[in-house]
Amino acid sequence: MSQTTKNLPIETLCLCRVSSDKQAKNETITSQKQACLNYANNNGFKIDKFFYEDGVSGWKTNRPGLDAMVEYIEKNHKHKHIRILCYDMSRLARNMGVYYTAIENVIMKYDLELQTVVGGKSENNAMGRFMRGFDVLRAQMYSDELAEKTTNSMRALCTLGFYPLNPPSGLKRVKNEHKRTILVRDEPKASVIYQAFAKYASGELETKHDVTEFLRASGAFNNVKLNDTKVSNMLQNEVYTGVFAYGRWGIERREWQMDKIIPQDLFQAVQNKLNKHKRQPHRSDLAYEFPLRNEICCEYCGNPLSGYFARGRKNKHPYYRCYNKGCVHRNKSIKRALVEDAFMECLNGMQTPDDVILLFDVVLQRVCRAKDDEVLAQRKKWNKEIEKLEQDIVQFGRLAADANRNDDQDMVAVYSEQLRHASAKKRELEQQLKDVLPMSATQKFRTAMERGHSFFKNPAILWKNGSLNQRKRLVHILFEQKPVFCIESGFRTAATPWIFNKKSAQKDGKSDLAAPTGFEPVFSP
Repeated sequence: MSQTTKNLPIETLCLCRVSSDKQAKNETITSQKQACLNYANNNGFKIDKFFYEDGVSGWKTNRPGLDAMVEYIEKNHKHKHIRILCYDMSRLARNMGVYYTAIENVIMKYDLELQTVVGGKSENNAMGRFMRGFDVLRAQMYSDELAEKTTNSMRALCTLGFYPLNPPSGLKRVKNEHKRTILVRDEPKASVIYQAFAKYASGELETKHDVTEFLRASGAFNNVKLNDTKVSNMLQNEVYTGVFAYGRWGIERREWQMDKIIPQDLFQAVQNKLNKHKRQPHRSDLAYEFPLRNEICCEYCGNPLSGYFARGRKNKHPYYRCYNKGCVHRNKSIKRALVEDAFMECLNGMQTPDDVILLFDVVLQRVCRAKDDEVLAQRKKWNKEIEKLEQDIVQFGRLAADANRNDDQDMVAVYSEQLRHASAKKRELEQQLKDVLPMSATQKFRTAMERGHSFFKNPAILWKNGSLNQRKRLVHILFEQKPVFCIESGFRTAATPWIFNKKSAQKDGKSDLAAPTGFEPVFSP
C-alpha cells in the first residue's frame, strides 16, 4: 500500500464468475459468493460490492462484470483504497493476455490489494506478480487441455458418423436407443426448408430474397432473425443431405447418422442454380419503391432503367433513369409517376377472350388429372416401400435380440445399424407422404382458375394488388422482351403472348410490330 492511499478507507470489491449457463443453474455463483463472504468474515473485513458474470468465459476480452469493476475502480481509486477479492485467479481470467491487459495493469497502476479464497493475500511485489501470473497460466493450461479433450472426443464421434457440432436450423439433437446424440427433423422448420429448396429449384421462388420472404411468411421461423446472407448459407449447407465431408478434422465425405431433410439431387439442383444465376445483393431500399427497375429499357440505348431518389428541400422525389455512360440521355431523369402510369395504361389494354379462357380450363383440368394420377401412383409405391421397411424393422429387431441373447455384440451392432437405416428411410417416406397430398393438383387448379379468370380478363389487377415478386413475374409473363419506354408516347409495342388481343398493341409510329386485324387462336376449342 502506497503512502498516498494507506490512510484512505478500504473498500472490498468481489467478482464471482461462472463460464457456462449450466454452472449458473447449479448455483456455482451462489457457492462462490458464500465462500467469499466466509473468507472475508474470517479475516475481519466485509465485502462492500459484488460483481457477477453468469455464463461468461474467462477467455473473453468483453467481460461485463470485470469491465464494470474496472470502471468503478477508475472512478473511485482517488477516494478509497480498494481491495479485490475472488474465489481463485481463474475467476479473474483464464488467459494471460486478458489478465495482464485488464487486471494486472489496473492492480499495479492503482496499487490495489488482491486476495483470493484459495491463495490468500497476494503482495504487490515481483514474487506476488509472478505467483499471480503462474496461477493464471495454470488456469489457461487447464482450459487448453479441456479444449483438446473435447476436440478429440468430437473428432472421434465424427469418425463414427455422429455429428457433434451445433445443428443447422431444421434439425435438433436427440438421444437414440444407445444414448448417442443424433440429429433428427425439427418440425415444422424441416418441412418448410424442404419446400423452400423445392420452390427455389423449380423457379417458383426466383431469388434468394424470395426464399427469405417465403421462410418469414411460413411462421416457422418467428424466433429466428432471417436475412439474405443466412438464407444463402442455408441453401448451400450440405448437412441437410446427411452426406458430406468435414475437412477441418480430415473427415472424408460420408453418410452421417442423422435425418435427411433434402435429397441430394434436389440439393445439387439448387447449387447449380446458385452458381448459374449469381445476382447482386438485394437492394431493399430501391426494389419496393421502383418495381419496374431493371424491367424496362431506355428508348435511346436499350439498357435497363434504374431508379433513384432526388433530395428536395423537404421531400425525396422518385425518378427512373438510364445510367449507361454511353447513352446520350444518361442524365435524363423521368418521374416515376409518368413511367408507372403509362405502364398501367398498357396493362389495362390487355385482355383475353372468354373462349380462350374456357380452352385453358379444359386443358389444365386434363393436366391436373394426369398429375394427380402420377401422385396417387407414387403414394402407392411409397406405401408399399413403407410396408416392406416395417417388415425389415421387425426382422432386424428380432435378429438383434437373438444376437444379444447369444452375446454376439458384433452382430448386434450390425443389425442395430440396419435397423437404424430402415427406420430413417421409413420416416423419410412418411414425411414425403405428408408433403405430397392426393388430389392436391386438382385443388390447386380450382384456386388457380378462380384467380386466373380475373388475371386474364385484366392483368392490371395483379399489378395493383400483388407483391414485388408477383409484379416482376407479371412483367416477365406479359412481355417476351423488356418493354421500351418513350417519354413522348409511353411504352412502345412489345412482343406479348398470343392470348392477349389487339388492345395490347400501341401505335406510336416507331414499333416494328403491326397491330393485328383480328384475333384467331392457334387452335380451336
